[in-house]
Amino acid sequence: MPGFLKTGLTSVALLLVVAYGIYFYTSQSQAEVPAASGKSQQAPQSGNKPSANPGAKSTAKPGAKPAGGRRGRGPSIVVATEVTEGTINDRLTAVGDVEAIASVSVYPLDGGILKDVLVVSGQDVEAGAALALLDSEAEVIARNRAKSAVDEARVKVVRVEKLFKQRISTQAELDEAQSVLNSARLALEDAELTLRRRTIDAPISGKVGIVTATVGSFINTQTNIVTIDDRSSLHLDFWVPERFATSIKVGQSLDATSYAFPGKAFQGSVSAVGSRVERDSRTFLTRATIANESDLLRPGMSFSVELKFPGDTYAQVDPLAVQWDSQGSFVWKLKEDKVARAGIRIVQRNTDRVLVDGDLAVGDKVVSEGVLSLREGATVNVLGDDGSPREEGSPPKKDGSKNGGNNKRGVNAGDG
Repeated sequence: MPGFLKTGLTSVALLLVVAYGIYFYTSQSQAEVPAASGKSQQAPQSGNKPSANPGAKSTAKPGAKPAGGRRGRGPSIVVATEVTEGTINDRLTAVGDVEAIASVSVYPLDGGILKDVLVVSGQDVEAGAALALLDSEAEVIARNRAKSAVDEARVKVVRVEKLFKQRISTQAELDEAQSVLNSARLALEDAELTLRRRTIDAPISGKVGIVTATVGSFINTQTNIVTIDDRSSLHLDFWVPERFATSIKVGQSLDATSYAFPGKAFQGSVSAVGSRVERDSRTFLTRATIANESDLLRPGMSFSVELKFPGDTYAQVDPLAVQWDSQGSFVWKLKEDKVARAGIRIVQRNTDRVLVDGDLAVGDKVVSEGVLSLREGATVNVLGDDGSPREEGSPPKKDGSKNGGNNKRGVNAGDG
């Protein structure tokens, strides 16, 4: 497009804008002039109109609204709910693991060739029962040699005693013979102990675990032969938050649920409470004991634990009743047909109820709907159960409905 044509179109557009602005300003000015003229003309007409009764006195009271004006607002229609009681910190849920009340890993007290294993996995054994045997030929020989030495020392003592009585032997010879006998007896006891250690015995009663050693292998004092668990009862260890430190007591009952047996609860009791709180987790260790007579449970299982406490009780209100202002949270408390501000402190907020601490008692009524139009000491009309307004405390009608009109819920009465 040529340059002179662009310049011409731009000039035309500017002229159109200016012309439209002049036209708009002129039309607005003409509209304001007649309006002002009409007001000036009406004033003389109303002033020149003669009074129908010049001597009549005015009966209107100072400050009264003219007839047909808006009437004053009546009592606000509200919905009230009752304050109930709620409890917190009344139960504790934790997760823990169980261990056998006694568990032992069996190691030999001496090394050698494993000659025989006398138990199998899952077998019940009593304390002191033989579990395995090591080779013991050398120990048997040592025991027999020590026994012979004892016999010889005993015979010598008898001979020396006879000679001493005949005044042929001296007291020193008798004492020496007695000392040799005592040493021989100690050597025999040591040999018998070494021989007994070639038999590996059960230190406790319980269930035998998996036997890891094989017959014919050489073992030493670091070789694990088998494990034994006494699972007639189980220890359940779990961690508890520090706020329950003064609530948990030894002997307190609890319910434990195993994830291996969903829906089945096992009863137990607290048997030990930790003496300190861990700084990293702010929890302390607690141990409970669970009976296992039926032998359903196994060490290492995971459990969910639940303990119950008296807890702390607070007033409980509808969440819609809680309001806030510059002084904090509060509710509108009903006193007959009037409302009063009651300051509260929110303790715990739930989905359907809020636990609060304040000047509220169980059974009090608080406003839960229609709170925006209230003020201190305002008169209210409480909606009944059927949605009709009634005065607070008024008895229900015989047909089951409450006293009052048919105003809809949440609408303020008194609007003209």
